[in-house]
Amino acid sequence: MLTEVSLNQYRIFYAAAQCGSISKAAEKLYISQPAISRAVHSLEEGLGTKLFRREHRGVTLTEEGELLYGHLKNAFAEISTAEERIRELTESDSGHLRIGTSAVLCKNMLLPYLKGFAAEHPKIKITIECRSSRLTGELLESGAIDAALMVRPSAPADISFYSLGEIRDTFVAAPSFLSGIGYERGKALSSGEFGELIERAGGIMLLDKTNGTRRHIDRFFKENKIAAERSGIIEVSGMDMLIEFALTGLGIACVIKSFVKDDINSGRLAEIHLQKTPNSREVGFAVPTKGELSRSAKCFMDFVRE
Repeated sequence: MLTEVSLNQYRIFYAAAQCGSISKAAEKLYISQPAISRAVHSLEEGLGTKLFRREHRGVTLTEEGELLYGHLKNAFAEISTAEERIRELTESDSGHLRIGTSAVLCKNMLLPYLKGFAAEHPKIKITIECRSSRLTGELLESGAIDAALMVRPSAPADISFYSLGEIRDTFVAAPSFLSGIGYERGKALSSGEFGELIERAGGIMLLDKTNGTRRHIDRFFKENKIAAERSGIIEVSGMDMLIEFALTGLGIACVIKSFVKDDINSGRLAEIHLQKTPNSREVGFAVPTKGELSRSAKCFMDFVRE
């Protein structure tokens, strides 16, 4: 009856067979020659047969040794291949996270999540694609990004959406500017009154038309018959610039309310109240439902949900 043998004994035998020498196998495995000899002897006892012929210049395999060596060669090759595949899978899937979002949402909503995630997973490479909402959706659909921070799409086919809550657009200006154009602080204006206020202000500052927020506000103006373009629209490429222009007293700006909450609370900006306000929008992370998420994407979404 054969006795139990260990994988380590097989590895030592395999090294000795490859080297054709007990001493060379000891050098290769960084263990002593007596340890090699004991392991080979123990393996031979366990299998109940001689595996080596001891000769003056080294060792040669017996017929049984040749048989065992051939099978071990295939087995260790399979193990090596499996280890290499695992390394490749780990490096490619869990090592790179690709997120798409708009420039507006990137700084004010995405970066706080990335800061915490990067601290917990410093080895994961993170790539951010700052594009318009439409292009971000196309990147997600094509598989060019793993996840997107975006406004919930009207027809969310083939995506899973994790909501972070709602954002609401509002209109603000420096208090001194509003006093200069006759706005009574705290008064809720009708659509007509708001249009007149924009006219007295000499126009309004909005994001450019490539931005989803701008298209949302254009629809709001159209639905409520606010002819803002008649007074003049100053287009700005970024939300930070809109806020800064409003703070310096250049005019009325349309911004996301949560992004200027501290400025409103401190009195640096004043909010223009309206009887009819723009609809709120739901923002969250979207991931595709088709195919398997990468390990990095799964890791990130687990972090977001926590």
